This record gives sequence, structure tokens and C-alpha cells, in this order.
Amino acid sequence: MHLVTRIIALLLLALPAFSQQPHLSQCRSVSNSWVTALLDTINGQFCVAAKDGTPLLFSGEAQFTSYCSVFFNGDLYTNNNTLSAVKPRNALELPYVKSWTRGGTVGYDVTINRLGARLACTQSFTPLEERDYGYVRIVTVLRNISTDTVQAGLQLLYDLEIGDKDLVSVTVSNQPVPDEKGWDGAAMPSDFFGSTSTSPYRVRARLEHETLTPPDRFI
Repeated sequence: MHLVTRIIALLLLALPAFSQQPHLSQCRSVSNSWVTALLDTINGQFCVAAKDGTPLLFSGEAQFTSYCSVFFNGDLYTNNNTLSAVKPRNALELPYVKSWTRGGTVGYDVTINRLGARLACTQSFTPLEERDYGYVRIVTVLRNISTDTVQAGLQLLYDLEIGDKDLVSVTVSNQPVPDEKGWDGAAMPSDFFGSTSTSPYRVRARLEHETLTPPDRFI
């Protein structure tokens, strides 16, 4: 068994604000005194909310829109059930997701089989707190559980929403980012911030931590 890709974490932090409860009928959730992590048990899409229910990642009436995609030997496997009518080239549905709750963590496991090669993906969500803020540690791990040599990678989408606003102002290195932009290599930031003018919540997402490996590219 070999670890074949990097471990990626995102930490979301919040301050107190108003109440707006996300809607999802089939989910697992775990909370601390600050934040709640919610996981769709059917497809593995996820949401983070303040303890009072205010979304910090997008939460629609019937689904969440933050998700993980796995690249495996040239194909893209995704648990995004909001794919456009025309699927991306080589896009396949991620196989059955087995969700779980272990202590203060929720998560899921999924295994992809392709021509004899087998890849295991685990994603977990753990609410934590430190002094005057709360956060959720999101960890995603890929493991090659076959004897074949494989090519694999991860792509994670975090769909920011603060309260009822999905137009969130993002700043990186104290600079506003009004349009799509990418970072990699030495230019990779250690974190970024999201806020709206109508909410006292502010989200900070950390892209690196002493126990984890940062992504190769951030957009």
C-alpha cells in the first residue's frame, strides 16, 4: 500500500453572526461550540456552517456544492452531482460513497477500480477550536491499494458562501482577487480570506499546516 498523492487541508474560521440553517435531508454532521461540518451521505459533497446554522460554504435547498474530484490513470472521477449537461472529457461518477462518524469527525471512504488498479480515497471533516475562533480541518488522502503503478491526483472545490451571499469578496496576501487567478510553486499563498459587506462573519482558509502538505496549485 502506497500513498500516491498529497494530503490537502482547508481550515475555515468564523465569528458569531445571524442564523440561517442549511437544508439537507440525508447528511452526517458534527459540531463544536463554533462551527458545524455537514456531509452528504449519498455523494460526499459537503458544507461548513457556523454553529447557529449560517452557511460558510454553499448550501442550497437540496444539496451542497463543495466536492472532491479524483484523477486516476487519465480519467476524472467526481462526486459533483451538479455537472453540466455536457460532461467534461473523461468525467465519470465517483463510485459508492461509504460515510462514517468517528468521535468528533465525519467523513467518507470510496474505492475506485480501473482495469485491475485500485485507488482508495478518504475525506474527513473535524471541527476544532483555538482561543477565539473555530475551524474545520478538511483532510483528503489517496492511497494506491493495488500492486499496479498508477497516476493519481485530487481536485477540491470549496464553494464559498457567507450567510445568504454567494458573492464573496476574496483576498490573498492582503490583495483583493476580483477575477479568477491561479498560484503555484513559490507563489503559493499560505491562506486566503473571504468576507461580505453584510455579514460579521469572516472566513479564513489555510492552505498549509505543519502536519499537512499544501496543494500543488490553487485557483
